[in-house]
Amino acid sequence: MEILKKQISPESDVVVEIAGGKIILAAKLDTEGVDAQLSASVSTDYFLDELAKKIPGTIDDAFLAILKQALKNL
Repeated sequence: MEILKKQISPESDVVVEIAGGKIILAAKLDTEGVDAQLSASVSTDYFLDELAKKIPGTIDDAFLAILKQALKNL
């Protein structure tokens, strides 16, 4: 599921998506003489577990558990 696709210059764009249980950030540069691609990904479970640690209290834990399950279905 594509979250964001944005052209950041005439020669480059960035995409944020959730696929295969991962949050993926990919950047692409396509110029006349040089082409480059860079991507990074993080497991959705790992990201949400780390996010839960940063939020005080436990109310968010139930919401994040539901979100983790929903993201597995994408």
